Amino acid sequence: MLTLRTEDLMEDFGEFSEFVKELNDYCWRLTKEEKRFLDSVLRLERELKDSASFVI
Repeated sequence: MLTLRTEDLMEDFGEFSEFVKELNDYCWRLTKEEKRFLDSVLRLERELKDSASFVI
């Protein structure tokens, strides 16, 4: 999932969103580094959502 290009993530956004949701469900047990990674993934998800409105 994390090796996909941005365009591929946008095409399969539902699966990516499910991945982000599952990560977020476990946020209470993440290490500091894993929490930083989750924050980056959440930011990417928001940016993809914002960009999707321009693509459609």
